[in-house]
Amino acid sequence: MTSRHACARLVKTITGRMDILLPVFQLIYFVAHFLVSLILSFFFTLLELRHYLILCYQWALQPTATRSSTIQVDAAQLKKIPQHLGVICSTACDTQRSLTTLTKIISWATAYGVHQVSLYDINGVFKQKSNVFRRNLRKLDPNTQYHVVEGFEEQAASKEMYTPYCLNEMTNNSVKVTVNLLSVEDSKSGVVNIAQDLIRSGEKINLECVSSRMTSKWGQDPDLVITVGEALTVLGYLPWQIRLTEFIQTHSLSRFEYADFRQILRIYAKCDQRFGK
Repeated sequence: MTSRHACARLVKTITGRMDILLPVFQLIYFVAHFLVSLILSFFFTLLELRHYLILCYQWALQPTATRSSTIQVDAAQLKKIPQHLGVICSTACDTQRSLTTLTKIISWATAYGVHQVSLYDINGVFKQKSNVFRRNLRKLDPNTQYHVVEGFEEQAASKEMYTPYCLNEMTNNSVKVTVNLLSVEDSKSGVVNIAQDLIRSGEKINLECVSSRMTSKWGQDPDLVITVGEALTVLGYLPWQIRLTEFIQTHSLSRFEYADFRQILRIYAKCDQRFGK
């Protein structure tokens, strides 16, 4: 009986200690698992950051021609590419960094095959900064002729191109891109002006006639518009021309890079436009 009681006391003692030690072991296991997961997460984040920095460094070192080739490879993977790209800025985009980013967007769009880019702000700040855009565009690809237009009315009359070289050095294979700097004056008032011209001319006013006049004045309707700002708004941007336009929003230009632009074009390429069918 004594041995049996001794064994029972020993088992009870061990069981009591296990009740105390088990939560301690569970806590140690939880803490160790958490620390290992945290370390692994931090390690993989560093690897991703290192990979991103290497890509940025390689991109910065690439010459312009190589960058264009890289973009052309990305463009070849898209089912469709906009021919007329619009950018609407509802936030302050008049800083030097924002203007530089907009110039890059023009350059990237040109490399993708876009032939017309329209930059719009309601207050006409872009028109006031037209010389900045012209100066920045002179630093881009010499094989591209950038035609900067303040609004649309000068498009037929102005033939000035802005490139690093004179026009005599241009080849027949030079790409021509029109850059329109727009404000609210070019939107609803433009439709009114066309209507007044039609009335004065005595022509029969119908949908085809108005559309023909607008196309001759404003060119092709924008296929894609990037809106910059917290709110997705058109701010009166060309109300007649955007009936079939795709809109994609970005919140700011402060950290807008080529990867963001490429993603926007990928989203656009996947859009199924039924045109009312």
